[in-house]
Amino acid sequence: LHHNPSKSLHQVNQKSGQPANARCVNAVALRCEPLRASKGAPHTPSCYTTAMNGAWVYILKCSDGSYYTGLTRNELPETREQQHNDATFPDAYTSSRRPVKIVYAEYLDRVMDAIDAERKIKGWSRAKKEALIAGDWGLVQILAKRRAGKSKV
Repeated sequence: LHHNPSKSLHQVNQKSGQPANARCVNAVALRCEPLRASKGAPHTPSCYTTAMNGAWVYILKCSDGSYYTGLTRNELPETREQQHNDATFPDAYTSSRRPVKIVYAEYLDRVMDAIDAERKIKGWSRAKKEALIAGDWGLVQILAKRRAGKSKV
């Protein structure tokens, strides 16, 4: 998973639960200006509501402190968060760990890139996921190194 700051589209402020300096891309790759949600206001910019060709990768923090990484193509991350909290899928990992709160989301233009990113993030350590959530790419890179000192390929 390579970080490209111009592609970091929807990180969530952990204190407010609102997107922090979010950027978004719609189906025709029109870029929106950085967005700041007002305190307590729902965040659904118009560019998020257009048809999407890519997918969102998101991380939820569960009530037991664990993290769940998921992907959605047809809904916004906030919609998926609500589905997890409503136990829409009763056999899902999160159904016994509610409430959950979205702590990170990123839109990727290509579905295959999103699938690849989700798969990689799921294999990461807790510390590395927390560095991603915090947007600390220097720490993510340090944590990407194997104990033997070799970087993962």
